[in-house]
Formats: sequence, structure tokens, C-alpha cells
Amino acid sequence: MDTASKILIIGGMLALIHSFVLGFFFAKEREQAAQANRYLVMAHVGTLMGGTMLLALTVAVRYSNLSAGLETFCAALLTAGMLALGTKDTMNWQNGVTDEFKQRPKLTPQIGVVAVIAMSLGLLVLGVGVLSAVLA
Repeated sequence: MDTASKILIIGGMLALIHSFVLGFFFAKEREQAAQANRYLVMAHVGTLMGGTMLLALTVAVRYSNLSAGLETFCAALLTAGMLALGTKDTMNWQNGVTDEFKQRPKLTPQIGVVAVIAMSLGLLVLGVGVLSAVLA
């Protein structure tokens, strides 16, 4: 198995485990209130979707015509970005943030920006590699 796939599988499993653990906290909050904190919901659902996406991208890596090094770099960007977004939302929930755009917590908005840039770059480059191979 190539390194890029290993990174995506490890990251995907970590994200799914993170989501699973947060599910217990989500259920506990829902027992006590009509709605859970939005960042707990985003961390739970976001890591569930992101983990699934990372696992699915292992298929895309197999079709890519990029070099192994570039595929590994893209996998690392995608994995780090996805895990950073889950961490950001978890931190917001733990700190009682209800709206990070209005409250402006110190660290989490910067984590979000870096994560989105990393994921966008990784997906763009990997997407070009996959599409160029498929359309060739």
C-alpha cells in the first residue's frame, strides 16, 4: 500500500473515532436541552463526513498520475486540514463559543483558515492528478 493511502486511512480512522467519541457528548447534551452547542454538532458531523471523505480518497489516489511524493503531500494536507477542522470545532465547543465570527476566540479562526487552505490545495492538486489520468 502506498504512503498516501496509509495517511488517508489513518486520518480517516482518527476522524471517525473522534466523531464517535463526540457522539456520546452530543447525546448527553441533547438529553438536557432541545439543541446541542452548534460547534459540538459541527465537530461531530464534520469529522464523520471528513473521515469518510479521507477513506474514499484512497480510491482516488490509486487513479492519480501524480508522483508518489506529490500524492503523499496532498494526502498529508487533506488529512491535517480535516483533523484541524475537527479540533477547531471541538475547541470552540469546549470553550463555550456560540459564534466564532462574532466572539472571535483567539486561536480557532486561524486554525480554520489554515485547515481550509490546506484541504483546498490538497484536493485541487489531487483532483488535477486524478482527472488528468482519467481523461487521458
